[in-house]
Amino acid sequence: MQIVASSSEVQSPVTTLSGQVQDQAALMGVLNSLYQLRYKILSVNCEPCDGPNENS
Repeated sequence: MQIVASSSEVQSPVTTLSGQVQDQAALMGVLNSLYQLRYKILSVNCEPCDGPNENS
């Protein structure tokens, strides 16, 4: 997982979390943790991985 924080004088700060999760249950665990920390989730994007899943 990678976390990148960005901000500008015009917009509110935005933190981007990117990385691979093993399955849908793991994704829900991450999303639930963010919800419990009261983070606003703006979007969730699914992108194809470059090769075989390393977690398999």
